[in-house]
Amino acid sequence: MVDASRAVVAACSKFTRFDMHLVGPVLGPVSYAASRIADVRFISNEFSSLQGRLIRWELGAWCAAITQALPKAETLNEGRLGGIASCFRETILVAEQVECYTEARALAEAAIRFFSRVAMQAHRADAVAHAVSALVWLGRTERLAGRTDDALLHLGRVRSLGFGAEIAAGPLRVTRAQWDSVIALEAEMARVVAFDSAVELFSTLLEAEQYEEVVSLALVARRGPNDPPALENIRKEAALSALCRLGCPDEALSLASRYTMEAREGTKLIFELRRAEVLACFGELPRARRMLESVCTVLEQRWRAH
Repeated sequence: MVDASRAVVAACSKFTRFDMHLVGPVLGPVSYAASRIADVRFISNEFSSLQGRLIRWELGAWCAAITQALPKAETLNEGRLGGIASCFRETILVAEQVECYTEARALAEAAIRFFSRVAMQAHRADAVAHAVSALVWLGRTERLAGRTDDALLHLGRVRSLGFGAEIAAGPLRVTRAQWDSVIALEAEMARVVAFDSAVELFSTLLEAEQYEEVVSLALVARRGPNDPPALENIRKEAALSALCRLGCPDEALSLASRYTMEAREGTKLIFELRRAEVLACFGELPRARRMLESVCTVLEQRWRAH
């Protein structure tokens, strides 16, 4: 426990000194001439259906909040591992925000060691789940650092747990019996791990430009038994992004239309936005603009109503 606290506190002390200004990409002039050549400037690899997006705090306040939460997380008897996991995760997010990937990697590895030790000593299923979650965090950090091969290795190992495999190499070992205990005793945590690992895997494959693999995983591959329903929307978004980047207008436009019609009320605007992206990507800019204006009108009405 002391080692875990020291790792988090030391990192927070360092990151308080950082700040950054985020500047979006600047696009060049856009031709409104109809074209079937993919203009991927209009396509985002971010998943709009992803819940719980990170709102970047002022770093001093963020680090102070983490260090204040840590003593309470350590002293709670019930659910204390969740509190400690949250402190680790928040500190890794701070490190990633300031692009300190070496520190983020060290924190993720420290979390893996800590939760692995608790799992071995106390035989706790939640500790196993937190250790596997930390391996997902490590995969995300490697992706952000540009080490896509390492990211895919970690994330692939986590995803394999949902299909009956074990993790027998790398910074974490998880037996079949251990993961079965997580599924039986911590079913919601198993679903969160399945969701997070799949999202990060799709993000990494898109960044690595492995678009055929994205299409295969999104549209063809067998679903994991612990995959939550929310993952279907991520698969659809990933497939549309990959098909556009592969230059497949007929497939992308057909799927975009189908996903928009099939979408439930809570996600319909997301897929209308995605459909507009696909239209713009393949030169249908006037149609894309009309669709975006419609989306903006609905959002404005909802905003005023609430």
